[in-house]
Amino acid sequence: MSNAKLKIYKVIGEGFVIAEELTRSKENIFVRYPAVITMIPHQKTRQLVPQLRDLVPGFFKNYDTSMKKFPIKRLLVSMEDDPNPIVIGWYEQYLRDLTKRMTGLETVGAGALNALPQNPDGSPLIQ
Repeated sequence: MSNAKLKIYKVIGEGFVIAEELTRSKENIFVRYPAVITMIPHQKTRQLVPQLRDLVPGFFKNYDTSMKKFPIKRLLVSMEDDPNPIVIGWYEQYLRDLTKRMTGLETVGAGALNALPQNPDGSPLIQ
């Protein structure tokens, strides 16, 4: 995650939204990578499990831009708070999945680049 402050908002008509807060204006709160938190029953155990889904539908033309700076109307926010460590873990998993979907790449450990085939000059061999 970045330097942006992670917050949970109760948005009227949408539910609980978790996102990284960028800035505020008189009318809007600008956030990055917003996700709606829903609790759905597990198929076998019937216990509630979290599911985070994109606030911005993926079929929108400006999906990437909207996910990086999305305005939430301040009049629609009934409450806001900092998330607890469990919810932060849910959001970090959501960000990993979102990165895979937006870039088509899976995030890997720092040592993964050393395992790539290399040219004689030591640069990675791209196949």
